[in-house]
Amino acid sequence: MEPFSYHAFVCTQEKAEGVPCCATAGSFSVLGALHGALGKQGLADEVQVSSCGCLGICDSGPVMVVYPEGIWYTKLTPADVPEVVASHFKDGKKVARLERSDSAEMKAEMFDHHNKYLAMLKGKDAAGVLPDDVNEMIRGFMPSRAVLTALELDVFTAVGKGGTAQQVAGKIQAAVRATEMLLNALVSLNLLEKRDGVYSNTAVSARFLAEGTPDTARAAQLHIANVWKRWSTLTEAVKAGSSVVQRNEDGWVKTFIAAMDHTARGRARAVAHAAGVKGAKRQLDHGGGSGAN
Repeated sequence: MEPFSYHAFVCTQEKAEGVPCCATAGSFSVLGALHGALGKQGLADEVQVSSCGCLGICDSGPVMVVYPEGIWYTKLTPADVPEVVASHFKDGKKVARLERSDSAEMKAEMFDHHNKYLAMLKGKDAAGVLPDDVNEMIRGFMPSRAVLTALELDVFTAVGKGGTAQQVAGKIQAAVRATEMLLNALVSLNLLEKRDGVYSNTAVSARFLAEGTPDTARAAQLHIANVWKRWSTLTEAVKAGSSVVQRNEDGWVKTFIAAMDHTARGRARAVAHAAGVKGAKRQLDHGGGSGAN
């Protein structure tokens, strides 16, 4: 007996710039929509969802494979997900218009993509190009800096229920073109969504990065922005043997306290929630609860 009715694998493989992949095609948005739709349909405990690496047919992404039938869904969009959940996972009827069943063509596509990818890697190596993993490690500060700038400018609060670049720029008192570039960077990091020129928060950014929510972490993460400024002078600090940054003590202490408070509160709530869940389960197991006796 299986512990769940279906197992869905969604490819979230990220590849080098210029190489087709499901992540670039929007698989993270599909994954988020899938979790949301399963929750709404009450199927979260019946369908196991796993993100996975490359499934081979990268030009047809985003790709999802559903077992036990082994159904391949390709070129999925978040708008397709509710239909897949309602039809396939709830009623047991696959969505034919999204299915890829041409096995021979799929296999040929996989081999073609694999061979092209290997040829590209060999060509880059022969040309002495810096390996992708090393290059990404060196450039790793860029996404972090974009998010920290967004937090400092309170972009996610300004986006709110949705807004254009001009509207958001007006709220944060910044240049429109530069704001639009930052917003687009946040879209690429899956922290914002963009449709017809209107930006909106994802579930994660709305919950944790905007002000005014019970779980907002913005004030705490501003401490990381202060830490980043110190780390950006690491070369000078190594030469001098000590910090070369004169920090704003009031600002530093305020964000440090916010970070420690957020961490402590989060741990306490997690422990309390876990204890509550265990207590409720024990009560149900022993016939407790309303009307049990």
